[in-house]
Amino acid sequence: MLAFQVEESGPPQLAGLSGRFEEVELGVAKFDLCFKVVERFGPGGEPAGMAGTLEYATDIFDPGTARSLAEGLVGFLRAGADGTA
Repeated sequence: MLAFQVEESGPPQLAGLSGRFEEVELGVAKFDLCFKVVERFGPGGEPAGMAGTLEYATDIFDPGTARSLAEGLVGFLRAGADGTA
């Protein structure tokens, strides 16, 4: 699975309340292999980069194989962004 999310510059603002983003770790993978990519923006709405995570089922993939697959995806995305793919 590949999930792409655009993160707002800050948490939602509600009258009289404050909020924050909080990552939740489940401790288990929902899918055999899941790449999550988040595009981030600063307080003024300016681009602040991207971040990615990888979740994988440890009974199917070992850490080295999962890392290799993630590196391959990053290489593919970079080549596409550079116009060399």
